[in-house]
Amino acid sequence: MAKSASSAKKYIRTRTPSAGSNTLERTPAAKSEPKRRTSKKKEGAPEVSDKEKKAMRAEAHNLNPIVIIGKDNVTPGVIAAVDAALHQHELIKVKLLQSTSVDKSEAAAVLCVETGATLIQRIGGVALLYRRRDDDEGARPRASKVNSEFEDEED
Repeated sequence: MAKSASSAKKYIRTRTPSAGSNTLERTPAAKSEPKRRTSKKKEGAPEVSDKEKKAMRAEAHNLNPIVIIGKDNVTPGVIAAVDAALHQHELIKVKLLQSTSVDKSEAAAVLCVETGATLIQRIGGVALLYRRRDDDEGARPRASKVNSEFEDEED
């Protein structure tokens, strides 16, 4: 029976320096350290809980992308357009076309840092950005407002 690839041990081949011997000796390979995740917390970005992110993803499902980034990548004009769209809408979708030469995660991170937004979700070439409006500093995120507007109505 053949061993599966995951169960096979990894070895490094080394030559033994003994005189007259031309055989190879197998020694176990050194284990590499696992990658450590770093926090993706951006300075100036609003605090958004996981529950609020889930509500925003549900709300953004039917949104169309407002800003589309093409082969010119992230330029100051694109950053200004994203900033204006965030000021008007709070929650926007940004479409990153395949013709962009920059990594999509990197482009989304640059947009977040430059505009002070929070990256809610990125799937493929679509990034979902959120930034609380300046005039709503003390208010809850947009998704929470939608649910609370019906509580204030009187019959």
